Amino acid sequence: MPNTDLTPSSPDSAAVQFYLRQARQYHRAAQSDSPALALPILRRILHTGVCGQPTLPQLFQQRHTVQRKHVLRMLALEAGFASWEAFRPVLQQGAAPQLQAAQFMASGAGQLKLWFADHHSAAQYAAEQGGTVLGQGTQAVVMPAVHG
Repeated sequence: MPNTDLTPSSPDSAAVQFYLRQARQYHRAAQSDSPALALPILRRILHTGVCGQPTLPQLFQQRHTVQRKHVLRMLALEAGFASWEAFRPVLQQGAAPQLQAAQFMASGAGQLKLWFADHHSAAQYAAEQGGTVLGQGTQAVVMPAVHG
């Protein structure tokens, strides 16, 4: 009987690799001395409750305590899962919820993104102008319709 402890694990799916890359980038940004880089990620961490309930200024002062596991849990919570450990198997199976949304959001800072304060406003805009609503926490983004 082979020793399963020594059996290499299956390679991560593209979705898992994508989220791990995002977590690495967000972790670096969260620990940055630049408020412009750190604060957006720290706000998301606060909103999900991953690091307790400090204020934003307190968390910015303590940003060196933010770990990659906090960022991974934030990403899982934003996708509707209780933890990274619950989210990863779903990603591994290829049933990645909102992967398209996450990839679109990560596609580059030079790309215009239509942000809305809530899902309802984004859905109303998308119904009138076309596009796909992508939830980002309590806010939403409309991804433009692709015209071929």
